[in-house]
Order: sequence, then structure tokens, then C-alpha cells
Amino acid sequence: MKTESNAYAELIRQTRHLSQASRKDLSDAVNNARSTVGRQVDQLVKANYLVELGPEAVSSAGRPRILLELNPDAGCFFGIDFEARSLFGVAVDFAQNTIARHTITHQQVPTTAHLIHSIKQLLQHLQGECGKRPALAIGLGVPGHVDPESGMALHYEHIKDWNDVPLAEEISRTFHIPVFLENNTRTMILGERWFGNAAGCDQLICLNVRTGLSVAVITDGHLLRGSQNLAGEIRGWPAPSQDPTSAPVSLETIGSLSSILEPYAGEGNDLTAAWIRFTDQLQSKNPQAQQKLADIAIVHGKTIANLAQLLNPEKVILTGPLSEIGDHYLDQVKTASEQALQGIPLSPPVIQLSKLGLYSGAIGASALALQHWVPDIPA
Repeated sequence: MKTESNAYAELIRQTRHLSQASRKDLSDAVNNARSTVGRQVDQLVKANYLVELGPEAVSSAGRPRILLELNPDAGCFFGIDFEARSLFGVAVDFAQNTIARHTITHQQVPTTAHLIHSIKQLLQHLQGECGKRPALAIGLGVPGHVDPESGMALHYEHIKDWNDVPLAEEISRTFHIPVFLENNTRTMILGERWFGNAAGCDQLICLNVRTGLSVAVITDGHLLRGSQNLAGEIRGWPAPSQDPTSAPVSLETIGSLSSILEPYAGEGNDLTAAWIRFTDQLQSKNPQAQQKLADIAIVHGKTIANLAQLLNPEKVILTGPLSEIGDHYLDQVKTASEQALQGIPLSPPVIQLSKLGLYSGAIGASALALQHWVPDIPA
């Protein structure tokens, strides 16, 4: 049976979904008696989570509806998405309007302790941008293997000592608000489905290309996690090859951003500087840079073709820095995918770049926080 607090949370979620709603709209949305919903709405208005806009303008006879909407100043939520070298953070108000965005970049791969310090530093910066709004909850998009129920970050290949980290507990202990944790590619796909190019799509794949390579899947409207929360771990797949005599290579070895930037990193292995060098050479039409992009686009296109045969998605969204290159990258991925699916009785999925850019995972994480957050309404 739903607790009263969960009922309040559901009314807030439905109001957020509807943008503006009457008590009758909310009663219909949650399938509960108008008297019960009316009492709960009155409590939410009293607690300053909802505000009444007054009667709507109507041209026909009858009592006009009293519309309600979320009070943007009732609080704020934070979303953090990170990987080995980069952290992306957003703060949103109670109505999910963006208040602030901020990024922290490490030139070298940090230790676990250093990375946790950076997460806290990023959250403190975002909190400072929220003014007097109370901080309500934090969503974390975490790379690698995670356990969302326990809030544990279990393993991440690209940080040597990142094993069994009680991350949600550690962050909550500092900020004294609830922390919700999910794999970061899954927060990206949630962000894209709620706010991006895949709004409302029930058959969806997200291919995330950063330091590593991973996939998130929504099938029949549900996020796919797998029995051990490992669905989407494709980095160990054998990479597509035209030469049957060549030694097998993992997909991540030749399909991740690290592989494309390695020749540009220099002695310091600074991938941020390497990315700038690579994109500068692309803009100047350097043949080697163009060939690098073409090679990795073929890998991604063939990978999408394999995933399309397995999962038959309606759309595939490409996330990560390569999406910033735009159509020059996207068109090559599409061509490679279509060629790989020739002769197979399957319509190629729509392939698009992320609409939310580098902040897609952080935006999805902030939405995860506000979706799970439950208000504390006095009885």
C-alpha cells in the first residue's frame, strides 16, 4: 500500500508532467478519489511545493478549473555525471528549470579519493548557485558497474582503486540529503528520453563513447539493467574486422574516445588537450584526423547494426564528445550501419546525436533525483 509521502511525491511528479493541472486532473492522473487528492493538494500548497494560479480563463459556461503548478523556489536538485577525467554537474529548481551547469576536468586519471573530493567540490559549487532554495536530493550518474539499491559503485575499469565504493552514503554524509545512484550511460538515456531527441521513445538505445564504451537500453518503455546490473557492458565485445587472420581486439580498444585521441595526447597523456588538437585538425581537413574519425565511425556503425539486430530499437542516440562534431561524424555512422544491415530484413533504426550534449548524463541524473525524492509533509 502506498504511504502518504509516496502519494504526495506522485502528485508532484504528475504536476511536473502536466506542467499545469487542476485537482481533477491530478485525481484522474493518480486514479484516486477527488476528496483524497484535494486534501493532499491542499497540504502541498500549504507546504509551498505547489502554487495556485487561480481560475483558468474559459469561454463556456461552468465553473472554471483552479490550476496549480510547481513552485520553482521550493527547492533544488543536483545531477552529477562523471568518468575517469571529467565531471559534469547541473542544478535544477523544483520545476526542473536549469539553474547552473559546471564542469571539472582532470588532466590525469584521479584516485578514488581525489575523484570523490571533486564530486563534493562540484556539488558545493552548484549549491552555491541555488541561492536560498533548499537542497533536496542528488542524482549520480556513475561509470562502470553499480548497485542502485545499495548506492554502491562496484567497479570501474579506468580507475584502478575504484572498487566497492559506498558512494551514495559518502556523498549523503556530507550534504545531508538523499542521494540516488545509477550507471551514467543509463542516466544519459533517461535524460534523452525525458528531455532530448528521444522524448517518449519506448524502444531506444544509447551508445556512449567516452574514455570507455557502453550502452544503455530502454525496451517497451522500461530501463534494462539485467540480473546483475550489467546490461550494456559491451566493451569486451570483439571489434568488427575485415581481416579474418588478424588477432581479436576488444571493441573498447578501437571504439572508445581514448583510442582516437591517443596519437594526439603527447607525453603528458592529456586527453583534454588531445581533443582540442584532434578537432582542430578535423576543421583544417587533416587527412590523418579525417581517417581516424572515419575508422571509429565505421566501428560505431557496425556496433549499432549488431545491437539493432538484437534489440530492434526505434532510435539510437549517440552521446559523448564525438557527438559535438556533428553531421560529419553522424553521417558516417549512419552509412556504416546501413551497409552492415544490407540483406537483413530489418529497417535500420533512426540514429541521432544527443540533443543535450555533454550534460545529458547530469540532466538525467537530476531527473532521477527528483523522480525518487519523497517530500516530508507533516501529518
